[in-house]
Amino acid sequence: MVFPGHIAAGYLTALGVVTFSGIALSPNEQALLLTLGALLGDGPDVDLFYSFFKKKTTNVGALKGHRDHITHMPLLWLLIGLFVFILTVSNFGKVLGILLWLCPWSHLLCDSLFSDVGVAWLRPFSNKGFTLFKRPETFPANWKDLFLTLLKNPLFYLEIFIALVAFVIISIRNF
Repeated sequence: MVFPGHIAAGYLTALGVVTFSGIALSPNEQALLLTLGALLGDGPDVDLFYSFFKKKTTNVGALKGHRDHITHMPLLWLLIGLFVFILTVSNFGKVLGILLWLCPWSHLLCDSLFSDVGVAWLRPFSNKGFTLFKRPETFPANWKDLFLTLLKNPLFYLEIFIALVAFVIISIRNF
């Protein structure tokens, strides 16, 4: 999955938590949490900045292996969310702790749908990647080839659907 799908999945996860947690929040707190949830949906990919910086290129090849970094370790996000949830007393902080756990996990779940290596859900205990639909281990040579590869992937259209659902919900909520 790519950026828009991860942002949309994070937003939808945050919306579910804010709506169904039963925790009282002001409208401003809700808006801030939904925004943070959307951004956290792409949280595991902050390692891309490191990859581009370390390899000194923005070439698509710099993406290869980025899921090996700590930011793609589910346990990290669980521990961060649990830490914030336990140490805070405010309703906002409690929900933020839940979002720090679940929104990045929405990203990892999406990455587990269709991938060459999958997500190592059991890391640090095992580095075995899990994926529902394994794609060939070929990696596109450039951004254009990456985009063309995505267009041939049926799950890319699922990502577009998720993004559209999020857009429609945001539009409805703001009227």
